[in-house]
Amino acid sequence: MDRKRNIKLIISYDGTNYSGWQRIPKAANVDHSIQGLLEELLSGVLLEPIKLIGSGRTDAGVHALGQVANFYSRSNLDVNIIRQKINQVLPEDIKILQANEVDLNFHSRFDAVEKIYQYIIDTRERENVFFRKYSYACGKALNIEAMRQAAKLLIGTMDYKSFCTDRRDGKSTIRTISEITIEELRQNRNQQGIIFTFRGNGFLHHMIRIISGTLLEVGTQERSVESVRQAILGKKREYAGLTLYPQGLFLKQVIYEKNS
Repeated sequence: MDRKRNIKLIISYDGTNYSGWQRIPKAANVDHSIQGLLEELLSGVLLEPIKLIGSGRTDAGVHALGQVANFYSRSNLDVNIIRQKINQVLPEDIKILQANEVDLNFHSRFDAVEKIYQYIIDTRERENVFFRKYSYACGKALNIEAMRQAAKLLIGTMDYKSFCTDRRDGKSTIRTISEITIEELRQNRNQQGIIFTFRGNGFLHHMIRIISGTLLEVGTQERSVESVRQAILGKKREYAGLTLYPQGLFLKQVIYEKNS
């Protein structure tokens, strides 16, 4: 054991088989969280109790391409050796992509400037069984232009109270979304799916899944673009669309420096 170090991890995982990122309280009989599993393995390799600080929670079934976490350690083991040793014992659906020693003051949650999430919708008439864990099956082509018009209304700093699970803690529901893009996936001129990409300074519980569900309803012409404006102004959950399933949601990137 030597000096105290702060080690930053970038982690990718398939959230299908897990209860989410956040550690389950010790009172629970079984911990199927990603954080809990990583802490257990890191503690075993480094021979000291390890507590991970995550950039934020992901719910059960939600995936990550670039979740960020950090932990403090007095081990002098090289960070690349730590990454290799942990990856050797991790299940195939979780992998540490990078491990770096960072400033002792770095905090993966509080230092985050923005996060980028993606939501995937499968629009093919025949559902593909191999995509069921990683997309929401819509089964019909969507009106992309109408969805893009509606998405523009949701960009900016505003109260997203209609687009989150009802909060009873009195905390602010004002957030900033700096960018929403909608990419159309095509094959032989036929629409196969779409990818929503959201970039913002923070997201409320279920916010991306509710916004995605609202935009989906615009795309299927179940609601108008104007109804999205009314949902923003109404500030009630019932004014927005359905909450899409978790399996289509991916945490793509956590940004720590502006303009990156």
